[in-house]
Amino acid sequence: YEQLTDWEAAADAYERGRAFVDAARVWEHQNQPARAARLYEQANEFLKAGEMHARAGNHLRAATLFQKGGLDVRAAEAAERAGDLERAAALYVKIDAFDHAGELRFRMREYAQAADLLDRALGRLRRVPQDSDLSQATTRALARRCAEAHAKAGQPARAGAVLREHGLEVEAAEYYCQAEEWDIGLGLLLRHQQFDRAARLCQQMGREAALH
Repeated sequence: YEQLTDWEAAADAYERGRAFVDAARVWEHQNQPARAARLYEQANEFLKAGEMHARAGNHLRAATLFQKGGLDVRAAEAAERAGDLERAAALYVKIDAFDHAGELRFRMREYAQAADLLDRALGRLRRVPQDSDLSQATTRALARRCAEAHAKAGQPARAGAVLREHGLEVEAAEYYCQAEEWDIGLGLLLRHQQFDRAARLCQQMGREAALH
């Protein structure tokens, strides 16, 4: 049947002979991913079945099959594409991808959990030499996101501490001022000669005495 290019008959014959992988291969080559996925599943070929479901746009089923096959990275990515952020976040934690998990928690507005996960991600980066401008930029971007999560979770002082630890003292100062830790916040701004910014913050926070 294959030599005759009668693909449907070939796939049917393979399936009736329980040669599910061969049947799936026929449908995959004929760009019929949904049909191929079903047959790869029957053969317990979880990677191929997941890939076919993903190609067919069924990312949720793909995530299930990837996870069943122990392919947690692929499962997390598929779950995220499917919009199942809760599942994706849990899978990212399982593989220690705390930055991805934290970002998903942030998108879910679970700011305290996001901050905790992003803190863990920063902790892992501290053990890696920051020997390039790119790696330093990545770390600082993560620190900013972590600080934002802490602030949204009602912990502006913790947000300031995260930024200060990564050399972002001017940005940290505003969070310290939000936390009413004026000595630290204004001290950082004055150290960096950010006099206008310090004055603006004093006005916004109603700290006329500090302004003078």
